[in-house]
Amino acid sequence: MRILPGPDSSTAHRPVAVKSTAKPPDTAIHQQAVCCKCVPDSCEIPTDTPDWSIHGLWPNYKNGSYPQFCDGVPRKFDVSLIKTIEVTLRRMWPNLYPTKTAESFWKHEWEKHGTCAQNLGNLSSELLYFKTCVNLKRLDIIEAAFYVAEIVPRTEPHLLEDIRGALKKELSNGMHVQINCLTDKKTRQILLGDVRMCIDKSFRPIDCPHSKDLQPAVYIQGHPPPLPSFKVFPLLFLSSDSLNFRFMRRL
Repeated sequence: MRILPGPDSSTAHRPVAVKSTAKPPDTAIHQQAVCCKCVPDSCEIPTDTPDWSIHGLWPNYKNGSYPQFCDGVPRKFDVSLIKTIEVTLRRMWPNLYPTKTAESFWKHEWEKHGTCAQNLGNLSSELLYFKTCVNLKRLDIIEAAFYVAEIVPRTEPHLLEDIRGALKKELSNGMHVQINCLTDKKTRQILLGDVRMCIDKSFRPIDCPHSKDLQPAVYIQGHPPPLPSFKVFPLLFLSSDSLNFRFMRRL
């Protein structure tokens, strides 16, 4: 599962700089993450969006690759099937780009990833896929983890290891999480893009694979990918034996 920063994500205009002790290179991560030159659109954050928002829930193989655009039934997205949770989705799973609708983002996530997870009972339909993601309730934990670790907006950098340690302690029960970064093309700052937590088929946290172990995505039946609502920089294919829950931080 992936969580994106934002206000699933609150708006924070002061950057949270992060510096890694790993060499090379040192890494700086700021809270202005999701909308910094990662796609050719401006960024517009809905007023009711929390600090962290959901990007998606992705089935993955152990080597980090993942299936895409599977021939599940149904395969095509139907927004009418999720009307009962639409208000919740608009808040917790928004599209931050004004030229694209929230529905287009949900459509992309369902057709690319949700169709490949239908063999699990809790993800066997479009409604169950989105409802399960929302019910995982991991968004507030991220903000709480940073608060407890005193990782707050400031001009001085935070250590990347401190951020990862806070997330492992509060979010993933000590399991390895992945942190994805973006680069601001104007300032060349490296910014916090999203947090990625891996879970097994019973939705329990497990270790995500390390970057050196990751493999490319696998295309199913030759379906080409559509233009996504979000482009991740740099592109990382994460996860472990099953599901990758991704969150975004709003800025």
